[in-house]
Amino acid sequence: MKADSGVNPLLNEVLAIQLIAINQYFLLGMTQGIYVRTAVTAIVYRKSLRLCTSARNKFGSGKIVNMMSIDSEMLNRVVQYGHMVWSALVQIIISLVLLYRVIGVATFAGVAVMIILVPIQGRLAKVLAHLRAAVVRVTDERIKLTNEILHGIRVIKFYAWEKPYLKRTMDVRDRELNVLLKQLIIRTLNGAIVFASPALVAAAAFSVYSLQGEELTASKIFPALTIFNIIRYPLTF
Repeated sequence: MKADSGVNPLLNEVLAIQLIAINQYFLLGMTQGIYVRTAVTAIVYRKSLRLCTSARNKFGSGKIVNMMSIDSEMLNRVVQYGHMVWSALVQIIISLVLLYRVIGVATFAGVAVMIILVPIQGRLAKVLAHLRAAVVRVTDERIKLTNEILHGIRVIKFYAWEKPYLKRTMDVRDRELNVLLKQLIIRTLNGAIVFASPALVAAAAFSVYSLQGEELTASKIFPALTIFNIIRYPLTF
């Protein structure tokens, strides 16, 4: 009972600090991220108005639009979640220390599950990065083709080339949707693993704790579940 009475007050303090700190973090991170995205979008747009002819041939409308929408959004996310690179490790270590005080060596069963999930999520992250690059290329191609059609609409109408150009546009769009569908499937799978990981870690830890002949009481289960819920955020990143 001494271990429980020592952990529970400390756990309540940790939860209170986390509640305040994480909300302030996301507020400041999202605010600064929006500032960065807006600034990058304005800079790219202002620069695009000053491009010479050779630069316009090199950087088409599709690439410029991608820079203003996709690339600026990626910078926004870096500003929002960049600190999770180091803070996630700190949160996991502190949570595991607290968890060890609650259920002892059974904690390492949960650690083993986390280690197993890391390469799976890493592989999915690589696939997502590859698909994201593919989306940028196809979107650039579609926007470039659309601009060409709009600029040459009189010639297309004059020679009745609407159907061939419509087919070209729809083919590019279909390829874009196909890549987006794959990206959505992988992202959904990754999200499912992320949100299921605390439950899997808890199940492994509680199973080992029970196999050791220990009794699972409310004073053990609820603090442990709370700690597993804390671990969910750093595991997401």
